[in-house]
Amino acid sequence: MIELVSLPPNAQPTESITAAPVPVAIEQVAVQPETTLAAPPAMAPPESLPIQPIVGQTIASAAPSTPDASNTTDAITARRQVLEQRLAEIVRQKRQQQAAQLPAPVAPVVSPGGSTPVRVPSKAPSGSAGSKALSRDAIATLPYDLEVQAMLRAIVAKESSGNHRAVNPHSGALGFGQIMPELLRPWSREALGRAVSRSEFLNSPSLQVQIIAYRLNRYWQSASASSNGDESIAVRKVASLWYSGRANLFNSTTPQYYRGHRYPSIADYTLNVWRRYQLEKEALAALSGVS
Repeated sequence: MIELVSLPPNAQPTESITAAPVPVAIEQVAVQPETTLAAPPAMAPPESLPIQPIVGQTIASAAPSTPDASNTTDAITARRQVLEQRLAEIVRQKRQQQAAQLPAPVAPVVSPGGSTPVRVPSKAPSGSAGSKALSRDAIATLPYDLEVQAMLRAIVAKESSGNHRAVNPHSGALGFGQIMPELLRPWSREALGRAVSRSEFLNSPSLQVQIIAYRLNRYWQSASASSNGDESIAVRKVASLWYSGRANLFNSTTPQYYRGHRYPSIADYTLNVWRRYQLEKEALAALSGVS
């Protein structure tokens, strides 16, 4: 049993009373929260630590902001400019390649007769009006030099194989000599004193021979005067005039183009005409008794 001791009314509390456990309990209560609050960080699972910066980065990247949108627009604009520059460079290179294949002398503004050698490949029947008009007997009666007569037969053989109804499917060149349609009226007016229609021209071999011979005679007079007596150069100059409209290109080896269609070089054309010319001149000379 506990024995109670009675104290006088004015007695002071003893030290044992002062050392009651109440203050200690209060101090312990005060300290306990500090220990409890510090414990959770120490007990946090280690795997949770790297998660925090990842989440933060994701949120930061997903959050819209005016500078990022502006940067995106600038990047798209810069990319478009680069693509446009590349496209412009490709177009420029393509045009340079085409220009290399299409030299300046390919097609004059006013195309000469026979500038496009592709033609309808049908030959005039033997004994037809075309064959008679183009025969050596008929050509020998023309009022022109033997050289012009031989040149006519050589060029007609090269251009149309003697078909007076030949029509070029690309350029519309007409007849024996494949005269360009836009030249038919002025050439016929010069040779005959009147303009000839396309229909009349194709249906009249004799008119064609007259127009071609008149034009070739003019070419021959000019070419022979500027060739220093070299017949081969004079003939090739005439052929070059007929084929390209320019006499001095007779040695050009550049392939010719007309509306995207490729034709022989001027050198090939004129050499072919020169070989035919020599044979025709010899035959016509024998026919007329010229040595």
